[in-house]
Amino acid sequence: MNGERIRPNGKEKMTENSVKNIPHPQEMVYRVLSDLNNLEIVVNRFAENEINNLEYTDETVSFSIPGVGVVIFRIVEKEPEREIKFVSDNSFIPLSLAVLIEQVDEFSSTLTLSISADINMIMAGMIRKPLKEGVEKLAQVLAQIPYNTIQ
Repeated sequence: MNGERIRPNGKEKMTENSVKNIPHPQEMVYRVLSDLNNLEIVVNRFAENEINNLEYTDETVSFSIPGVGVVIFRIVEKEPEREIKFVSDNSFIPLSLAVLIEQVDEFSSTLTLSISADINMIMAGMIRKPLKEGVEKLAQVLAQIPYNTIQ
């Protein structure tokens, strides 16, 4: 668990992060990840039992996760070449997702993937592990994309 705090409404702000080194420059990584039309490449790296029914538009992405259901994320903010922020639209647990890309040198960057959820204390114990595993798996997939081969 990377961070959590109890709020006056009894909900807990839970955040999980994963940081990966990417052997591609920041601009190239941002260009690929900020265009949701490139998501087909990402979903093909998940096992069939992990993610299904991928659909996307320029600003939204939806998919089905066995045992969870349909998840829809919408882009709410883009900071060119640096960050992309998403929020969930139909999740029973309010989620936000941030992708931060930082230049390391001319040929590489780091990608920090953060997912946050506002949940009640009872749910926190049930979703902490799946949330942590999910952010780590997604970060691993994003780190393995051949960014230099995508137009």
